[in-house]
Amino acid sequence: MTNHFHALRLNKTAEKSNVDEITLRLTERLSQPFKSNKASEQALVALKAIRMAHEDLKANIDTAQQSSSGSKQFNSRLRLGQLCLASGMITLEQLKEAVQEQQSSERQLGEILLEKQFISQEELDGLLIGQELIAPDEEVTDSLALQLMALGLVAEDLMIIALLEQRFATGSIGDTLVRRGWIEEEILAALKID
Repeated sequence: MTNHFHALRLNKTAEKSNVDEITLRLTERLSQPFKSNKASEQALVALKAIRMAHEDLKANIDTAQQSSSGSKQFNSRLRLGQLCLASGMITLEQLKEAVQEQQSSERQLGEILLEKQFISQEELDGLLIGQELIAPDEEVTDSLALQLMALGLVAEDLMIIALLEQRFATGSIGDTLVRRGWIEEEILAALKID
C-alpha cells in the first residue's frame, strides 16, 4: 500500500490542517502549465495520487498514523541489470533488449550482455563481486525519493538504480533522476516544499 504521508511529504504526526495545506499547495503548483509534455503528464499522475492521498488521510488519519513507517526498505538483492545501469555501463534500451532475450531463453543476463558486447568479461566479473558487496536491504529515508515513489512518478526499481548511482555521484537524488530523464526538473520544482 502506498504511504500517503510520503506522497504529501508529511511526517506521520501531521494534523489534518497540515494535510489540507500541503494538498492545496501541491495542487496549485502541479496545475500550472508546464513547458514539456512529459512534465504535464507527470503532473497529472502526481495530482491523481495527491488527491487520493488527501482523501484517504482526511478520512483515516488516525489509522494511517499508526500504520505508517518513516522509510521504505527494498528487500530484493540488487540485480545485475540495475548495477549495469547505475554504473553507466549500459543504457536502459540495452537492458530492455537483453532482458527480452533472457525471457525467451534459459540464459543468464550476464551471458547475454557479454554476447551482445554490451559489457566485457572483466566488467561482468567486477559487477558480480560488487553485487555481493552492496547491502541488499537498502533503506530509503530521503523524503523526495519516498514522495516520488508514493506518487507513482518513479518506479521502485528505477529508484534503486538512482540511489545506487547517488552513492558515487555529486548532487541530489533529484539531480540524478533528472539527468537520467526519469523525472522532469519542473515537477521537482513544483513538488518542493518550502
